[in-house]
Amino acid sequence: MVLSAKGTKKRKGDGGQVAPCSHKRKKLKAGSASASAEKTATQGKGATTSPTGKTVRKTGAGKATTCKTASKAGAGKATAGKIVSKTGAGKATTGKTVSQTGAGKATTGKTASKTGADKATTGKMVSKTGAGKAMNQDASGEIREMEMVQSLVEQQAATIASEQPLSIEEVKQACNALVNMHVRLRKVISLESRLEKVRADNVKLKQKVEVLETSHAMQENLDKRTVELNQQARVQELERATLAEEKKQHAETVEEDKVAHQAWMRDRDATLSELHGLQRENAKIGIYFETVTEWISKCRNAEREKTDAQNGYNGFQCIRANLEKELKDSRHAEQDLEKELKDSRHAVQDLERENADLWLWMRSLDASCDVEIATNKFVSARTAAFQDMSGRERRDFCVAKYEELYPGHGDDLDCQMKAFTYTRNRICHYGVIRDVSHEEFQRKGNDIREMLADLGARTAPATL
Repeated sequence: MVLSAKGTKKRKGDGGQVAPCSHKRKKLKAGSASASAEKTATQGKGATTSPTGKTVRKTGAGKATTCKTASKAGAGKATAGKIVSKTGAGKATTGKTVSQTGAGKATTGKTASKTGADKATTGKMVSKTGAGKAMNQDASGEIREMEMVQSLVEQQAATIASEQPLSIEEVKQACNALVNMHVRLRKVISLESRLEKVRADNVKLKQKVEVLETSHAMQENLDKRTVELNQQARVQELERATLAEEKKQHAETVEEDKVAHQAWMRDRDATLSELHGLQRENAKIGIYFETVTEWISKCRNAEREKTDAQNGYNGFQCIRANLEKELKDSRHAEQDLEKELKDSRHAVQDLERENADLWLWMRSLDASCDVEIATNKFVSARTAAFQDMSGRERRDFCVAKYEELYPGHGDDLDCQMKAFTYTRNRICHYGVIRDVSHEEFQRKGNDIREMLADLGARTAPATL
C-alpha cells in the first residue's frame, strides 16, 4: 500500500483505483441521508457481501460507501472504484466513480452508465436521469475535488506502468453484483421513499451535470485517466495472476518442504537411533578399551619378563655352551676312559682267562698230587720196598692188587691211571694247559682215588 502526496492510499489487487483518505475526503450531506468513505460506511440495518469480498451495509435511508464495493440504497445510488458517496438529497462526490440514479442502474470502476434518454461522461462516470442532467449544488466544491483528483492522477502517472488494472470480466461481475444488490435493496425499501429520493437525486444531478458541462476539458482528461487506469488495472490483473501462480508454487513448495521436513524428521529419528546405538557401542568399546589396555599392560610386563628371561636364557646359553664344551671334553675323556676301560677289560679278560687256566691247572695239579699221594699211601702201606719202586711200578702194584680183588677189572684201573698219567705229564711237563680237559682230568683223578680208597678199605695192609 502506497500513500500519495495528497494523502491518498493506493492498494494493490483492487483494480488499480485510488481513493482519497478519509481526512482529505469531503463529507457530503443532503436531505435525510449521508455518506462517508474510507474502509466501510455503516448506518441503519442489514448487511451483505460484495463480489470483492468487502462488506456492504444497507440502510433505510439508502446510504452506503465502501472502499472496494458500491452499495445501493433507496435512492438508487452506488459507489465503486475507490469511493463514491451519495446522500438521499442527491448529493454525490466522485473520487474515481460517479454513480447513476433515476433508472435504477449502477456502474462501477471504469464504466460509463446510461440513464433515461441521454449519455454523459465524467472523470470516471457520468449519470443521466430521465428528467435531464443533474448538477451539484456546490459546483465550485465539485470542481475543486475534480482538480484534486486530476492532480492525483498526474502525480501517480509515473506508477501506472507497474500497476495491474482490473479485467473487463471482473468489472462486469462487479457491475452485475451491484445491479443485483440494487434490485434486492429496491425490494426492501418502500416505493414511495425511493421515488422521493430519486426525485431529489434527479434535481441534484441536474445541477451537477450543468456544472460538469462547464468542465468538459477536465472530463476529457479524466477519460484519458480512465483509459490509463484501465491499463493499470490490466497490469495489476496480470500481476495478480502472477502472484496467484507464485502463491500456488509457494503452496507446492510448502507441501514439498513439509514432505521433505517429514522425511528429514524420519532421517533425524533414524540418525538419533543410530547415534544412540553408536553411543552404546562406544560404551562397549570403552569397556573393551580398558580390557585391551589392561591386556597391553600385561603383555608389556610379559615382554619385559620375556626380555629378562631372554637375557637369563642367553646367560644360560653361555653356561650351556661352556657346559657343552666341558661335556664334549668330558666325552672325549670318557671315550678315552672307555677305551682304557675296554683295554683294561681286555686285559682283565686275558688275566681272567689266564687266572682260569691257572686255576684249572692248579686244580689239576692238586688232583694229580692227590692221586700220587693216594697211590703212594696205598703202596707204602703194603710193601717195604716202597722207596725203591718207581712211579710206574707203584701204579702196576695198585693194578695188581685191584685185579686180585676184582678179577677182570684191573684193566679199568690201569687204563684210567695211564690216561691220568699221560694228561698229568702233558700238564706238568709239556705246558699244555688249554688243550686239556681239566674237568675230565680231575674227574678221572677222583675216580682213581675212590677206587684206591675202596681197594685200601678191602685189603688189609701188610705187617711191616
